[in-house]
Amino acid sequence: MALPFSSTDYSEPGQNLSFANNISNLQTQINTRYGALELGEGSTVGDVSVNLALGSMMNNAALIALNGADLSGNADRVVTTDGSGNLSWTAKGGGGGGSSYTFNPGSGFELCHSVFSGDGLVNLWTKQGMHLNTTLSSLSSNSNGTDLEVFFRVVADGFGTAQIYFKGFNLNKTFDSTAVNQSFTSGSEQYKTTEAGSYLTWPGGAVARPNTNAWKWVFSNSTSNYGAVTSLVFDTNHMYGIGFGTGNGIKYSAQVWVKTS
Repeated sequence: MALPFSSTDYSEPGQNLSFANNISNLQTQINTRYGALELGEGSTVGDVSVNLALGSMMNNAALIALNGADLSGNADRVVTTDGSGNLSWTAKGGGGGGSSYTFNPGSGFELCHSVFSGDGLVNLWTKQGMHLNTTLSSLSSNSNGTDLEVFFRVVADGFGTAQIYFKGFNLNKTFDSTAVNQSFTSGSEQYKTTEAGSYLTWPGGAVARPNTNAWKWVFSNSTSNYGAVTSLVFDTNHMYGIGFGTGNGIKYSAQVWVKTS
């Protein structure tokens, strides 16, 4: 299989790495001292990239390449990890209708974005999510997003899974890390924790952003209440609230869904 880059498409200072035309040589030609291989758009590493940790993951280079029917798995199977860099094919679990993903928070929702332990906390009001080719501002019929419903599902290492629905929030501010030292409210913030549940008045009142841009996504009313079960905060390296409290160092993965119809 010819790889979609040449010897000049990836470099380190003072180094040029030469890639052979088959994936099996990838492990032997990249020394693990580089730590990771980052593949970007075109000849430079751009905004959209794939970062592959080396070491044990390189034992799965053929699987990552998905080169041929014998490597790409059978129909309706997905790639999973054991948490130690080893990948394997497993049967895809069942899920809700209307989506190709194995989880769906309800009718009309579409997966917008995924983040992993702080990586990818972009301003979804102005930037497209990795799964949805539009911005929240484009989906909203007003200038602040109070008409949109968003859903968060978080899987935290050692804590399990938690979820929450929000609507009536000023999404132009909650996702904007530059809106520091501000409080804002639409007066109609609501939340629920299950699809079948009814929306309740959000007890936080006004959303409050502290005087730091380290808090990327904020659905909390203060720096002392951000661990509440009805709050949700993602900072540069951690996440808090919705049942996880204020414990530091939580490794997590999170999905952001938005109701589009």
